[in-house]
Amino acid sequence: GDVVAGILDRFDTTIARVLLDERTGVLIETGTDTYRPSAPMRRFIQYRDGHCRFPGCARGATRCEPDHIIPFSRGGPTTISNLVSLCTHHHRVKHQAGWTLTMTPRRPLHLDRPPPTPVRHGPRQPPPDGRLTLPPGLPVNARC
Repeated sequence: GDVVAGILDRFDTTIARVLLDERTGVLIETGTDTYRPSAPMRRFIQYRDGHCRFPGCARGATRCEPDHIIPFSRGGPTTISNLVSLCTHHHRVKHQAGWTLTMTPRRPLHLDRPPPTPVRHGPRQPPPDGRLTLPPGLPVNARC
């Protein structure tokens, strides 16, 4: 059987998830309910990502912001597995334009474009009385 499970059962113990740097033993991540990642978490994300993860952007990760893949406001945890480096520009673009991020187990980032906003093309609607008038000074036979 599983040794750890046996110990936990025997002593009625619970363990919180903890991630340590294997070289230094420094705490990188624990369960947290705060929005902002800790300094060790930020360093880990910067090292892991290397640059802004938005496709085509090469801005160094040290000049980027950690962004929640699953938004914190929707219950997304502040963990290294739910954070990605985005430069300020692409961080804003993601939030303002409605891009959605997803991360696969092997860490490639997928960005889903927001649904297109309908843009109305075509002539202006006629006035309620149905009469169209030309602007002053425009000849009747004017061509575009």
